[in-house]
Amino acid sequence: DRAEILSGLLIAVKNIDEVVKIIKTSNSTAEARERLMKRFFLTERQAQAILDMRLARLTSLEVNKITDELNELNKKISKYKKILASETLQYQVVKEEMQAIKLANLSKRRSSILKDETAFEIAEDEELKPIKDVYVCYSERNALKKIYEKGFNISSRSIAKTSTLNEVHKFIVKTKTNVDIILFSNLGNMYKVAIDDILEARWKDRGSLLSDLFLGYSKDEKIVGMFAENELKKKELLFITEQGTVRKCAWTEFETKKNTSVAYKLKDGDRVLNVEIFEPNKTLMFVASNGIGLNADITDVPTQTKTSSGVKGIKLDDGASVVMASLVDENDKFVFVTDSCFAKIVKVSEFGVLGRNRKGIKILPLGDNGKKLIYARKVTETFELFALDAKDKLYYTSTDDISTESRNSKGKSFAGKKGTKIKSVFTYLWK
Repeated sequence: DRAEILSGLLIAVKNIDEVVKIIKTSNSTAEARERLMKRFFLTERQAQAILDMRLARLTSLEVNKITDELNELNKKISKYKKILASETLQYQVVKEEMQAIKLANLSKRRSSILKDETAFEIAEDEELKPIKDVYVCYSERNALKKIYEKGFNISSRSIAKTSTLNEVHKFIVKTKTNVDIILFSNLGNMYKVAIDDILEARWKDRGSLLSDLFLGYSKDEKIVGMFAENELKKKELLFITEQGTVRKCAWTEFETKKNTSVAYKLKDGDRVLNVEIFEPNKTLMFVASNGIGLNADITDVPTQTKTSSGVKGIKLDDGASVVMASLVDENDKFVFVTDSCFAKIVKVSEFGVLGRNRKGIKILPLGDNGKKLIYARKVTETFELFALDAKDKLYYTSTDDISTESRNSKGKSFAGKKGTKIKSVFTYLWK
C-alpha cells in the first residue's frame, strides 16, 4: 500500500507543472482526481494522495526521501515475493523467528506439555476460578465442611462442655480447592466430592450432611478414610475390617469419575474399620475389644484387585472385634480407653513383631477397669478425647494428661467417678 502511494507521488513530482495545471483547471476535487487518474494511469488512492500532498513535499530533499523510501520498499517486496514462492525460504523464516522468540523468553516453562490432549480436562469456567488452600473436615455428625485457610487459622478450636459433635472431627485434610476429596465408608463404599459441593462453614457449624451429598448414603454409614485425591496417585491402599481381614489394593483400582462406587464387598456382619495409604516399611498393629493386640508383619500381604476379599490379619476370640488397626513403627505409641473410662498410653516397642493370622498378646487387662476396650488410636501429636456416657454426659481429657504405662497395667480413669460407664469415645482433632 505504501509503495503504491509513493509511486504515485513520484509521478506527480516528475510532471508537477502538468499536475498543477490539471488541478487548477478542474471545477472540483472529484473532477481533478478523475483527470489525474486518466492522464497518468493512476489508481484512485494515488490520485487522492497527490491532491492531499503538501507543497513542502516538492523540495529536492523531500523528493529524494520519497525515492529512497520507495526503493527500500521495492527491495522488501521483491524479498517477500521470493519467500512466498519458496517453501524452503518460508521454513527458514519461521525457524529464525522462533529462535528470536526463544532468546527473548529464556525463563523456565511454567506449563507442562502433554502427550495426548485427552489427558487434560478443564471443567467449565475452571480456569477462571482462583485456587485456594482449604481445610476439609469430617465430623462425628456425619457431615463435611470446608474452611478456608484464613478462617481455619483464626478459629477457636478448643474443647468445652458446650462442644457438640459438629466440632468433633475424625478427619481433617488440608488441600487445594481444585482437588476432589475421596471418602471410604465402613460399609465398603467409596465417595468422591468436589470442594465446590461442600458447604463453607465455621468450626462449630454442621456443614453438609453426607446423606444430602450422596444419594443412597445410609444412616448407618460412617467414614473410615478420607484423602485428597492427588495424594493417592501411584499409591496402594490398605483396608482393615472389624473381623481382622486385611486387603491391599492399588489406587488405580478405584479411579473413577462416578461420585459413588463400591470399594469393598464385605462378608455378612463385617465392616471396614480403617483405610490407610500403605507404607512398606511399617508393621500393622491390631487392637481387639477383649484387650488383645497384635503387631503383625504384613510383608506377605499381596496386592489384590478391589473385587478380592483380602487375607486374615488377626485371629479373634469369639465375640471379639478389632477396635483399631493402623500402620506403625517401633517409635509409635497408642492410647487405649475402656468402657469404664480407664485410659493409658503404651509404646509400640512393648510389642514384638509377629506374623499375621494369629492371636495376639494382652495389651490391657480387663476387670474393675472395664469389661471391654472400646477405643484406641495412634498418638503422633497431642489431641483430646471426648467421651459420652449413657446419659450423654461429657468427659474429656488430653493425651498429654494420660500416663504412659506398661501393657500389663490397667490404666487410670479420667471420669472422676468410680463406676462410670461410657458408650463412645471420640477423637477431638484441632489441626
